[in-house]
Amino acid sequence: MSHISKDEIKSLEEIDILKVAKFLGIEIKNKKSLCFLHDEKTPSLSFDSKRNRWRCFGCSKHGGVINLVMQYRGLTFHDACNWIQSVFRGGHTDSGIFAGNVSKKQSVSAHLINYGANPDINLYSEIIESLVLNSEDMEYLKRERALAESVICQNRVKSLDNLAEFYSRVEAKYGVVRLIDAGLLKVDENGEIKKSWWRPGILFPFYSYEGKIENIQMRPYSPFPPNVKYIFLSGIRTILYNEQTLRTCDIGDSLYICEGAIDTLSMLSKGLNAVGVPGVSNFQDDWIDLIGQFNVRILFDNDTAGIKNAGKLIEKLRKKNISASILSVSPFNDINEMLVSERGRNEQ
Repeated sequence: MSHISKDEIKSLEEIDILKVAKFLGIEIKNKKSLCFLHDEKTPSLSFDSKRNRWRCFGCSKHGGVINLVMQYRGLTFHDACNWIQSVFRGGHTDSGIFAGNVSKKQSVSAHLINYGANPDINLYSEIIESLVLNSEDMEYLKRERALAESVICQNRVKSLDNLAEFYSRVEAKYGVVRLIDAGLLKVDENGEIKKSWWRPGILFPFYSYEGKIENIQMRPYSPFPPNVKYIFLSGIRTILYNEQTLRTCDIGDSLYICEGAIDTLSMLSKGLNAVGVPGVSNFQDDWIDLIGQFNVRILFDNDTAGIKNAGKLIEKLRKKNISASILSVSPFNDINEMLVSERGRNEQ
């Protein structure tokens, strides 16, 4: 299946999930099984025959037929579809052909290779280069957010104001499967293909240390949907925002750790070295190696989550003997609000 259509994906999702699970080698009793994604003694993985879905109530992983194969065998979306097509649409019924070559150790770690886990760097770069930042969004970032135009342009901030046209264009050019693997599309709990970016807004590309785009964050236009302020690509691992700036910093330089893209751009607009955590509760320990050679200044939001996670982060850094301190933005809510206030005073 070099090309997989939406109808073919729907057809694969309709294959009896219990039959697929048993073929994979999952031992099922009363529609329950030990979860293959984590160690446990009591079965927490349950199968719903009516909806043709699976869910683990221990680790919260869930999905349909294709996702089950992806998770268990550690395959991409495309390869999982090929596997299911070969086994259940191609006449193969001997479980030894496929299921026998997957060890328990491999299956336990399969969730680390879930679809969308690896970024499609070339596709993201082509998408960002194909878009522009419209005049309204530029004015919003400059006037309401007080960001420097040069910083906005250097960080390739773009507008996505016509979702229908965008998705029609990229689906025709790249195909549904590649967009699913890249996180621009996702398969929901009912096996339906949905847009990961389901509201128009402003895009902030996340550049890695090597200068490659490894994720793109969408900030929907206001009014924000309930409980949603930013939308990342579905399933794609996150990195620090503006990570590439670390290559130009000298050992011992001050480095400001901000909360999100806007605050990071605020510090850059002040001419300071800054990177952004994509959500204060999402700091990953392997980022410590990236920032450990600098004089770290933590500038999280002045709210309960920001204060709490700033404390957790500085404890981690100090245990590694890294020079670090917490800077307060009080009485402001965040560093961008402070920047806007400073701009207002300067204009008076």
